[in-house]
Amino acid sequence: MFVSKFSSKSPSTSQRDLAKYNGLWAISECIVIFAMLFLCGVELFGVFLAPVFLLIAGLFIGVMAWRMIPFYPLTIQPASRSRWPFLFGILALLSPVEELRKIWHSFPLPTPNSDVIQQLSYQFERFSQHLTPYHPFPDLAWHPFPVYMPLHWLPMGIGQSLHMDVRWGAYLIFVICALVYLYQTRKISITGIQPYLMTCMPAGVLWFHILFLKEDLGVSPEMLIGGYYLIIVTALLVRNHFLLGVGIALALLSRFTLIFWIPLAGILLWQALGFRQTMRIFSIPLTAIICIYILPFLWEDPSFFLQGIEYHNQCAVNDFMDISERIPAGWNATYGMSGLIYFNAVFPEDGPQAVQKTRIIQGGVMLLLMLIGLIGFRSKLRVPVEDYLLVFLTMFIFLFFWFSPMTFRYYYFTVFILLGGLWVRALTKPNNR
Repeated sequence: MFVSKFSSKSPSTSQRDLAKYNGLWAISECIVIFAMLFLCGVELFGVFLAPVFLLIAGLFIGVMAWRMIPFYPLTIQPASRSRWPFLFGILALLSPVEELRKIWHSFPLPTPNSDVIQQLSYQFERFSQHLTPYHPFPDLAWHPFPVYMPLHWLPMGIGQSLHMDVRWGAYLIFVICALVYLYQTRKISITGIQPYLMTCMPAGVLWFHILFLKEDLGVSPEMLIGGYYLIIVTALLVRNHFLLGVGIALALLSRFTLIFWIPLAGILLWQALGFRQTMRIFSIPLTAIICIYILPFLWEDPSFFLQGIEYHNQCAVNDFMDISERIPAGWNATYGMSGLIYFNAVFPEDGPQAVQKTRIIQGGVMLLLMLIGLIGFRSKLRVPVEDYLLVFLTMFIFLFFWFSPMTFRYYYFTVFILLGGLWVRALTKPNNR
């Protein structure tokens, strides 16, 4: 059982509970506002104001979680909770099956407005034929160069092996990750209706996309990435450091986005847990990357890595081409989910230069956030490092997408999983000892 050594200095139980429920309502309201801005921000405020309101809402959630969540130490116990919330969570996970089938039918493969699934399937097909999966895709006129990591395209083999829609493989992986979440979070001491609310979080994010963002589920297996990040969220919630290493490995082997959070996590875990325990955690993703990515693929042909980055930057150039006089930016700017409209205005140069300068800004923001995290942790030494890292993980991923020169709307599936993790942390019961 995990009991914080600082719990004896905390306020009375009634004061803690009052603050907790006030904080829970506040963070719930802020997440709802964030979701509304994400869905309707452009209609309400236009393409020029919607992104900045979304940025403010996201930052506000991060600051509020930073100040509120860490002051309520968790009680982690052997799975002493009733099995009914666990079963309820399983039913919630399986409930969208029919709706997903309808979405797959509405967006048949190959999807005409996205080549993501085609590229992923192509990579697995080449791998299954003992060919390098990193090779230009010949079936499309522009010959895209797939840049996806192994744990992004390998799950396509589930659907291909079973002769079914490959998107079911992504759903299956998401369900497996969510089952890990359901099983592990049984150790968190909460009562009443809260266990049922906690178990519904992964399914809630999926249903949010089914109801309002059907196209995102139809054109991309993004729930796969969301499932990997759900493992990290679970590990941080229940203080399972082995699971944290597994989650980091899954996330890194599916997309590079996590790379900016890794240095902050390594330094803070070292300070909180010591060098040996930190090395145990990071030995898992290090071993996985060497065995699954470097030795089988990168070692054989290192040139494809740079080719992939070059192709990705060329794709980003499209977002620096005006689609109309009313919208002086690429198509992704019409969703109001990133700063693309502003980067187009600040960098009117040719596309490649604009992309490069936007990348510099993005990297600067990541470094600034890392510095804030390092300084802030030293001023909050009583805060459990896992809570602190959960807050900053959410901010890193959100700001990485907001400041990116090319952000697709379906990327935010992972952001909503992380916001769900913060909401679950606000649900948890303060330690009354």
